[in-house]
Amino acid sequence: MTAGEPAARAWFVTELRNVFENGPTIDDTFHNKVALFLDEIELFIALLENVRELPETPDWAEERAAATYQMLDFIKRIGRQGLYIRFIHQLKNLIIKEKNWLSAGLTLKLHADLYEWTTEGEVENFAEGDLALPSQTPFERKEAIYRYCLDYFGMSFNLEIR
Repeated sequence: MTAGEPAARAWFVTELRNVFENGPTIDDTFHNKVALFLDEIELFIALLENVRELPETPDWAEERAAATYQMLDFIKRIGRQGLYIRFIHQLKNLIIKEKNWLSAGLTLKLHADLYEWTTEGEVENFAEGDLALPSQTPFERKEAIYRYCLDYFGMSFNLEIR
């Protein structure tokens, strides 16, 4: 990141706020929604910067995982399921590099938690890293992801007994 980038980002959001706060009032509801939207943009940029600014060395692995988890929480809250799933797997991959199998399984469980125990409907095929799943019902998807979680938990157990 260059020295001017954070200032440019802050300037961008500030300029957008000025347009909507100092311009003619169209509708209070619209104005409130725009203000909320700009708050969310500022938070999203700050979370992205937190992830991006941390070194990608083993010494910073826990901090990177925590920053990525904060990003995950934000993305889940705004309802972007596809992006949320991608960040789950990004976090899982960071954790796997550290061979923290228990945390990898728990992180992957966040993906499984998105699905209901129902045989109604179908979920598209999915592939990410070591996880490859065909089109299936939400029940089958949840069960399949749980099996991967159990594999990671098993790896954790095997490492602890050595």
